Amino acid sequence: MTSTETVFPNQVAMKWKRYVVTLIVCALIIWAAFNPLANSVSPGWVALVVSIPVIWAIHGLVFVIARQAMPIRLKPYFTTAIGCALVMLFTIPPHLGFMLILFAIPLAIWILYSIGLVLIEPAQLRPRAIILGLWVAAILIALSAHWYYAVDARRDGDEYARVIERYKAVHGTYPSDMKAAGLAPKRNSYMHGYIMYEGKPSLVYAATFAMFDTYGYDFEHHVWVYQPD
Repeated sequence: MTSTETVFPNQVAMKWKRYVVTLIVCALIIWAAFNPLANSVSPGWVALVVSIPVIWAIHGLVFVIARQAMPIRLKPYFTTAIGCALVMLFTIPPHLGFMLILFAIPLAIWILYSIGLVLIEPAQLRPRAIILGLWVAAILIALSAHWYYAVDARRDGDEYARVIERYKAVHGTYPSDMKAAGLAPKRNSYMHGYIMYEGKPSLVYAATFAMFDTYGYDFEHHVWVYQPD
């Protein structure tokens, strides 16, 4: 589109309707997968597949919003920057890193499409490389945040384990609960917890990358064991 081209109101309205209808349909599909159809389909796979048109629709809505306001040369990068910001918003918080998988599939498809386009039109190399660089930066930022969460949670978990094992060395038995061991829950989202279960000590904390997964401490071998949901 050049600076002399005009976007007619009915064309913009048509794009709005197309993207909004796509989002509504995807929402209904996900709702059905997690409710009426939950016994016959895998909701997780449905959400994974539906993520492709959802991301396409969100990207399209952002593009429609920015189409008139942004300089032509910045439009592709602006919409990409908004998309990257949304990805980081939804994936950086603790326990939500697994959602990066939802964005990985459409991104991989886009990369394959871009490679083919660059082979046909070499002039597309620079803008496509810039867009890819923005996406790689967003993903690396999200992964770096989750690396920090994992290290921080493990550091707190090791501290809990040392206190409990020290209690065992002094008293000959494991403490009955965190209060007996002199431990207090930390104000973070890692949810460290300790109890005696069936006569055995159980120390766990929530995995920082995937929701509902946990790490449990093996007091016999002094190692942390990943426990998927």
